[in-house]
Amino acid sequence: PVVRWKRQADLPAPRVDAAACASTVNGTAMVVFYGGRSDSQSAPGNNLWMLSPTSPAWNDISSPHGPSRSWHTTISDQQSLFVIAGSTPTGLVNSFWSFDFTTGVWVQRQLFAKDLKGNTVSEPSKREGGKAVIVGSNIILYGGWSNSVANGAMNDLWSLDLPGINHWVLLHDTMVAPPPLSGHCTISFADTMIVVGGRTHPSSLSWYVHEFNVTTNIWRDITPTSGVAFPAMEHHACTLFGSLLVIFGGQPETGPPTNTMYAMSLLPRLKGAREWLRINPADGPVPKVRSGHCTVVHEHSLYVFGGKGDTSIIYHDMWKYDFLTGEWAEINVAVTGSV
Repeated sequence: PVVRWKRQADLPAPRVDAAACASTVNGTAMVVFYGGRSDSQSAPGNNLWMLSPTSPAWNDISSPHGPSRSWHTTISDQQSLFVIAGSTPTGLVNSFWSFDFTTGVWVQRQLFAKDLKGNTVSEPSKREGGKAVIVGSNIILYGGWSNSVANGAMNDLWSLDLPGINHWVLLHDTMVAPPPLSGHCTISFADTMIVVGGRTHPSSLSWYVHEFNVTTNIWRDITPTSGVAFPAMEHHACTLFGSLLVIFGGQPETGPPTNTMYAMSLLPRLKGAREWLRINPADGPVPKVRSGHCTVVHEHSLYVFGGKGDTSIIYHDMWKYDFLTGEWAEINVAVTGSV
């Protein structure tokens, strides 16, 4: 497919290691961004930004403030925004916060943990770089980086029922596949969670793709064996458009970050293996290379925000791609709320 990029309006502050999701707020579709850092030395922030794609305007929901976070994970059930774990000004945490879109109230949920047999276990370790998705009526949290485990990366898998949000369930704590990971990306598709790439060890990155089925509690390695080669990578961002897994940007093993886009169909294959496709941009302006950015799909558009580029520059640019037309359009975004 042909990709044409155009630059979109900037956000008020550069941001890296933020988290994003799409949601419906008071009946209006919104792209939601939360937290992150304005540079490599700054403390994590707690700004909540929402953008209405249909009537483009950024809203800074600066009061009340939520928890300061970077390298956290955020998801939404269309009623609330959930902020899980991450890095804070005082270190790593494993806390669970929710923001009610209707009331505008932040609440820290006090959770305990059990294993599959109902035995009480320790709650998820403090972490950064873990990823969570909603599959059916469950929040699924996988991996991340912790100071409390050897080599840092983890491969624990946890489930939390919605809407009760009462306790975590440890699905398992050791698995052959996938390996312990941080800086990976995840999406939900049907009754599965898809995990792509990430750092497996202080000196090793992954290019593997794994699928966890919440119905059968079984992992499968679905790494493509044909098509273009997907490089080992961390701090990339993946989204779902229909049945298409789309990845943009990220930090490969060597060299600067990338601005390449990859795609893979998640539909069952009758013959042959799944394969990666590389989406090559047409002539014209393209987003700069980046990692630690956010991507969100709303309807038929992909939104790319912020991240860290080559030479550690932090971006606050915003890009939009229309999957249906294959064209990128510039949108002038107004800013409301406090900046």
